[in-house]
Amino acid sequence: MKNTLKPLFILLGFLSLGLGILGAFLPLLPTTPFGLLAAYCFSKGSPRLYKWIIDLPIIGFQIRDWNEHGVIERKIKVIAVTTLIIMMTFINYRGVVLWGRIPAMLIMSAVIVFIITRPEDRISR
Repeated sequence: MKNTLKPLFILLGFLSLGLGILGAFLPLLPTTPFGLLAAYCFSKGSPRLYKWIIDLPIIGFQIRDWNEHGVIERKIKVIAVTTLIIMMTFINYRGVVLWGRIPAMLIMSAVIVFIITRPEDRISR
């Protein structure tokens, strides 16, 4: 990788991490996908930052489980699917126009299927 792209990956990593932290407090903003994106960006930009993020006590284990085993813990699945269903219900009943509602429902449904079909522990892989 060219050294000129490393600062960009580091910047994108911190931006993703910031959005993930916001997602811990804002119900409509996901945390884990931004943590995964931050880890990916840090892995391309700085081995030291990548090690730092995977060693974080709150999200590090989720990132390691996903990167090493493709695993999403059951508790995380329940939280993610519940949040998506709440979002779908909100969108459906808040009068969002049909052309905006249908793609949103299809995307969120696909994400729910993806999450549910991932293994929950390393043994089942």
